[in-house]
Amino acid sequence: MVAPDAESFIEEVQGHNALLFEFQDMRGVRSIVEFRLTGFATASRGVSRACRWEEKAKARMANADRAKRKREADQRAERDSIAEAEREEARIAAAAKAFDSAWAAATPGDQLDVRPKVISGDGADGHLSVKGVLGGMATIKFVVDANGRVSAVRIADNTDPLFARAAALAVGARTYSPATRLGKAVPARMQQSLVTP
Repeated sequence: MVAPDAESFIEEVQGHNALLFEFQDMRGVRSIVEFRLTGFATASRGVSRACRWEEKAKARMANADRAKRKREADQRAERDSIAEAEREEARIAAAAKAFDSAWAAATPGDQLDVRPKVISGDGADGHLSVKGVLGGMATIKFVVDANGRVSAVRIADNTDPLFARAAALAVGARTYSPATRLGKAVPARMQQSLVTP
């Protein structure tokens, strides 16, 4: 006889003196067989220890718990990843909208009396060294506000994303003398291509 859950079967029969089994043979003759359970409790404990049913059951439960925790952690990680991607998309969209607004409000270079001039910052001469980048080019569009600060930056074109990011950061950190139009300081549209020296 094979019990699907041997441990619970043993626990159930330990309090009884005998087991009665009824079966029918191939000829259709029904028979009842009685099994005396004298000493069964002692034997069942020995069998249980030998088969380590309790340990195996605990191990199965621990494995199931670990698998459940892993599934839950994977689901959390996937939700977090999706949420992070959505936040990044929203940040990019907001930055693009802010740049477009600043660019639209700025005066084009051909309408300026005096163009902005770099006071401080890297790459003003069009050359920029970036550690780990052997060759790179980036065209950066940016707006210099009426106070001479860079208020909006966009990478228009590039050959190396690492170099382009460094170029955008360098341009964004510069200070300028403000552009003027009709004697008044105005925000100005600017564009510069930077290359590795």
